[in-house]
Amino acid sequence: MKCTSCKHGNPGSARFCEQCGASLPTTKLDKPPKRGVVKAVLVEYVGPEDTGVLHPLKLGRSTVGRAPDGDVVLRDSRISAQHGYFVIEEDRAIFIDVSSNGSEVDGVLVCGDSVELHQGSVLKLGDTHLVVLVVRPRPR
Repeated sequence: MKCTSCKHGNPGSARFCEQCGASLPTTKLDKPPKRGVVKAVLVEYVGPEDTGVLHPLKLGRSTVGRAPDGDVVLRDSRISAQHGYFVIEEDRAIFIDVSSNGSEVDGVLVCGDSVELHQGSVLKLGDTHLVVLVVRPRPR
């Protein structure tokens, strides 16, 4: 399936582009997600003395890295300008590593691959730690 963002050809069963991490439509009727809804929050911290920084993640794809025009900008010289992507869907969250050095997700090295995230997943990019907090709707 051809990616609508970067035009890369992907296997027919792929849900995300291997090249850029964009969500691939599963049918011709798929609509882009509503980007205004926060579905997850990343808590960024460097060490035990760090109070942390919150990064909201909305539905769709968000970039993470050193690049100042990214969605999640990290000030860590050990990570790539465009280190990876977070893909947030209604029912799941995924991290896609596109860096040259890889990332750790829950203690497992991920290099050029994607991994599903869960409540409390810990990512290590360079010297920066990120904890994933999934936002659930308030029960009524």
